[in-house]
Amino acid sequence: MTVPPRPLSIAPPLSTLSTFDAAGAAIVAYLDSIVPATAWAVSRVVDDKQIFLRTNTNGLGIDTGLVVGWNESLCHSMTEGEIPSVVEDLDGAGIPRIGVPGHDPVRSYIGVPIRRADGSLFGTMCGFGSRPISGPLPAGTTALLDLLSGLLTTVFETDHARAVAERAAELARREAETDPLTGLFNRRGWNRVLEPEDARWTRFADPGAVVVVDLDGMKQVNDRHGHAAGDLVIRRAAELLRSWAHESGVVARLGGDEFGVLVFDRDATDVDDMLTALESSAYAAEVPMSVGWSTVTEAGSITASWSLADENMYVSKRRSSSRSGVDIHPTPGRHQGGHVARR
Repeated sequence: MTVPPRPLSIAPPLSTLSTFDAAGAAIVAYLDSIVPATAWAVSRVVDDKQIFLRTNTNGLGIDTGLVVGWNESLCHSMTEGEIPSVVEDLDGAGIPRIGVPGHDPVRSYIGVPIRRADGSLFGTMCGFGSRPISGPLPAGTTALLDLLSGLLTTVFETDHARAVAERAAELARREAETDPLTGLFNRRGWNRVLEPEDARWTRFADPGAVVVVDLDGMKQVNDRHGHAAGDLVIRRAAELLRSWAHESGVVARLGGDEFGVLVFDRDATDVDDMLTALESSAYAAEVPMSVGWSTVTEAGSITASWSLADENMYVSKRRSSSRSGVDIHPTPGRHQGGHVARR
């Protein structure tokens, strides 16, 4: 008598999968236990970068938080149909080996795309082997990966919608934390916004940026025309930034003539376009300013992005003695990127 195999437990109880990071961890652990691969990962694609949101413990250096170039990745080739979902031997298929410096190269690959509810690409669920796959994969492996990918999409959409609602509720509660001169968030309100947004970025790796603005020539305005005139310039700048950011971000007066803007859900190209528009608006409003910025993907966290944007603002500020008007660093269209970073 043949004894049928015992059914496998695919995942922990559904209650533990109510958040995207918990679902990603459970699926990675499950795949690690049944499908032969050295490294299993759930990744997201943002700004031509592949961000590994969750991985198993592996010897390939493909760790949670790793950020690599998307266009050169195996997952990109898979989503474009250039390679199949399963490549038993990269050498045998004529595909160049890839790998994290200091670790063994990848020799085999398994992957499927993860798509948003609207069909757009979110990222991939992928496995990497340090050796070629020597035997047949478990029956229905590709179908199982597609099923788990769909599960991740459902959990992500639900969890992300909840996070967006939480963000709206938090912003409403903090309306009292405003600067009386401009009606913007003050420094305390800014700090309270950044903390949960940093946690959300760790969960979802949503694209975004931090922009730091410092008004130029304020001392001369105050000295020549009085502080009332200086206050008018600050209010004009605040209105300009509020109108510019609109619903795409949070604007705060950080102190004196310095402002911060946290831009939500915009990739580097979008932020480039926004900054070009800001430059035009500031010129038209005759509000000279020094501007620094950084994408969150580039810096690795919102806190680090603020620090880098502040440094870039001072690079712009040091040029203020030799120009007037608006200076933005890095210049839109020339943002830093292309390096490997860890979150």
